[in-house]
Amino acid sequence: MIAADKLTPSLQPVFCHGKFSESPLWLPCGHWLFSDVEEGNLWELRNGQCRRSDFTKRLVPPTPHPLHSSHTGPNGLATTPQGNLLVCHHGHHALLIIDDFGCRKLVSYYNGRPFNSPNDIAVKADGRIYFTDPPYGLKDQRLHPGYFQSTAGTYLFYKEECIKIDDTLQYPNGICFSPDEQLLYISSNHPDEKMILVFRVQANGHLSPPRQFAAFNSDGMTTDRDGNLYLTGSDAVIKLDYRGNFKGSSPFPGMTTNIAFGGHSGKELLVTAGENVFLFEEGLKFN
Repeated sequence: MIAADKLTPSLQPVFCHGKFSESPLWLPCGHWLFSDVEEGNLWELRNGQCRRSDFTKRLVPPTPHPLHSSHTGPNGLATTPQGNLLVCHHGHHALLIIDDFGCRKLVSYYNGRPFNSPNDIAVKADGRIYFTDPPYGLKDQRLHPGYFQSTAGTYLFYKEECIKIDDTLQYPNGICFSPDEQLLYISSNHPDEKMILVFRVQANGHLSPPRQFAAFNSDGMTTDRDGNLYLTGSDAVIKLDYRGNFKGSSPFPGMTTNIAFGGHSGKELLVTAGENVFLFEEGLKFN
């Protein structure tokens, strides 16, 4: 729990009972959803109240494996253009979909081996799904190529086909589009890999060769309507402009893990931070 003397009237969590909260997502039906990758639950925030989402009941616990870490639950969340829920699931080594037919694995293998631990996800308006696959859900948070993938890749899934589109980073983590979906950002949150890469998205969904956008680590990321990029993964949210220039930081009493815009206005910000989740109805102030 966060010590009371570290909280201010403007920094009170709407949720403080998690273990490792992640991946805030505003749903079109009008409420927030977020995951807990260690506890294994999906939570919803509706009218200021949090409760376990009914989606949690549809998630089957993964089969224990000696090469799992303690993070075996759901992580990255997104929706398809049709409104179905997509879940990056560490313990299932899969991208799951929850739709009218139930919960099933959309894709779980590449080149005959299970994924490492699908982590974060970005869905293009045309339905193309991009997701990162670092080893954070594996024992010692390192690759185990005898059982899983030999690299930590970023993948594109579209029309039942999955291809690896990049393996530049050893710990690919956060992923998000620019507002016009012409650029794709991928971050690492590993201290030995302090970088955010940017790729131009080609017409067929493939990516141009990457360039380094900024020398920052980040866990989950998001962009606003002006193309500014918001980073997590430290005891602050960091704001960069569309050129990668530092525009300020907003401090938090603990490590932030992810961030998203949403709400009926589109201006709310939900920030996950380990056991805590913070809601800002009018955005954050940056210094």
